[in-house]
This record gives sequence, structure tokens and C-alpha cells, in this order.
Amino acid sequence: MTSTLSELFQEAKGEPITFSGRLVHGIYKREVKANTIFTIKILSHSEEIVQGVHIKGAKGKFEVNGQLYPEIILWTDTCPAEIPIKFSSKSDETVKFWNVWRNKNTTHAWIGNAGLCINEEENKILLECSDGIGDVNFNDLVVEIKFSET
Repeated sequence: MTSTLSELFQEAKGEPITFSGRLVHGIYKREVKANTIFTIKILSHSEEIVQGVHIKGAKGKFEVNGQLYPEIILWTDTCPAEIPIKFSSKSDETVKFWNVWRNKNTTHAWIGNAGLCINEEENKILLECSDGIGDVNFNDLVVEIKFSET
């Protein structure tokens, strides 16, 4: 029997794993300067299950549409295809990004075949995400994130 990505992550103690020749992560972490603006663009997503990207910092707040939040989830069925987010913090800190999905009003993450492949450039990343349902499919959610300092 083939192991799921979550089982492989458990064996690797949460470290990235190699699957079908690709490096797969459970979470993307990036050191972000205080008052960084990043733009999230949803490039594609599965229509079968509502997909999302969860964003969380340690102490800073995320400003979306004039509102401040300690963490946010951008859902493919409710957010625009492209959205700017300001990260307000007193100092630089690590911001974490991971994929989530919603099934019958329950949010899921890090189970089954959930994982993400990261293509990183200096100020831009591409997250190709597999939700935990069914076979591994890194096209379940594809998100581009561009970073710029204010």
C-alpha cells in the first residue's frame, strides 16, 4: 500500500519530503520585514472542493480591506483572484503559508495527500498545492505571492 503525504511527513518528522521527484513541504515559511505588502494571486484551483491558503504570523497583523487580523484564510469561493495584503509588525518575523480546503463547512489541512511544492524567486513564490483528498494533485490550488517592502 502506498503511503499518503501526511504519513511520509510523519516519518520525516515534518521535514520536506521527495515525492515523484519533487520536493514537497507541509508549510512554507518566509522571513518577512515589518510592513511588507504582498499580493496573493490565485492562478488556478479545483472546482470540486473549496480551496484556500492560510496565512499566519507570530505577532504581526494582516491588513485586508482595512481590517486587521492575526491570521487569515483566503478561500477560492469568496476572495478576489488577486488581493493585496499588508503585514504590520514592529519587527521582522516569520510568516507561514499553507493550503487548506473546506468540506461540509469543516476546514482541513495537513491530512491525507496534502502538501505543497514551492518555486521561489527573490520576491515571488509559486505554491502548487495538493489537498488531502484522493490522489496527490499539485494543481488543486496554485497561488502566486509577490512581496514588496513599503
